[in-house]
Amino acid sequence: MINYRVFTFDCPDGYTMHTLVKVFDCQPALCERCTVAIPFCCKWNTETHQLDIIFEDEWAYFLRWSLCCYYLLLDTAVFENFLDSVLISSAEDICHGQYPPCDHPTRKYYEVVIAKPICVYYKNTFEPPLPGEEPMWLLKVRRCANNAYCYKKYRVCKDYAQNPPQIVKTLVEVYVSSHCEETECPTSLPPTGKSWEEEWETGCCYRGCQ
Repeated sequence: MINYRVFTFDCPDGYTMHTLVKVFDCQPALCERCTVAIPFCCKWNTETHQLDIIFEDEWAYFLRWSLCCYYLLLDTAVFENFLDSVLISSAEDICHGQYPPCDHPTRKYYEVVIAKPICVYYKNTFEPPLPGEEPMWLLKVRRCANNAYCYKKYRVCKDYAQNPPQIVKTLVEVYVSSHCEETECPTSLPPTGKSWEEEWETGCCYRGCQ
């Protein structure tokens, strides 16, 4: 059982708060999985045919750390693709909207814009368990105190010719709101002299925009 008390956060006006808990399967040779909690805010605008998804202060929690989580976190491209795919495939149910059919005569897609911070730091924390839970160490990815965001715009529709219907997404634009002046994020964790079972945090770093 996961302690959802740690996943409460504020969203901008008009957005709703959600948390997805998903499992990432690593390469078969690793024989491991990584469980990730993804807190985010979303807003579905039926007038502009656009779904906006934004990450606020804390935008990923790695639960029950494993070698697979290490691989996922440090490979930025893999992590970004995993997050985007999970969000787009879950948004209809969670954000209460519906993608149009890909063969719709007038509206062949919705635009989905996903905004993620690019200046972040990593924080390893202990979360007191609820009754019946095991103690839990969480690695959090947190936004630094600036407004540098990576925006990725997709065109998304649903192919009803498939059984079951398949969501089709096409990346059409990637841009940043402002630049992050920090150095690139570390390629090795935990920091030298630290372990996964103690509290620590890194300095602010640049995760990139891919």
